[in-house]
Amino acid sequence: MLTKRKSTATRMLSAILAILLVSYSIPFGAFIQVFAQNEVFTLQIVDDGVPVANQKVTVENNAVEESFSTEGTTDANGMVEFPELTLTSFGENNNFTFTVGERSFLLEGLREGTTDSYVYDIATRKSSN
Repeated sequence: MLTKRKSTATRMLSAILAILLVSYSIPFGAFIQVFAQNEVFTLQIVDDGVPVANQKVTVENNAVEESFSTEGTTDANGMVEFPELTLTSFGENNNFTFTVGERSFLLEGLREGTTDSYVYDIATRKSSN
């Protein structure tokens, strides 16, 4: 009876250890994607507080090794989602230039796997989150 208990405890400990080892080897970005499946980076474009619909927005970083570029169009609420920005591993280069029509602005220090939401006002040329 005592041997059976020790055997069960040993199996449980080895299973826990195996789970910990596997979870430790998974990249942090992949771990975030599992829990944030429906959340992506979003940007709302407004003009003096009024949402701007059907506005093309381009986002890019000018990394030397792996550059990133994508675009989207705002919906009726001025919102545009960038799932590519949430899913991309961009390493050390975490500064991104967003171009809205003729105007551009820089967001610095975006986190990998970001699901942040920002608002850019065309009239004031200011962004906030």
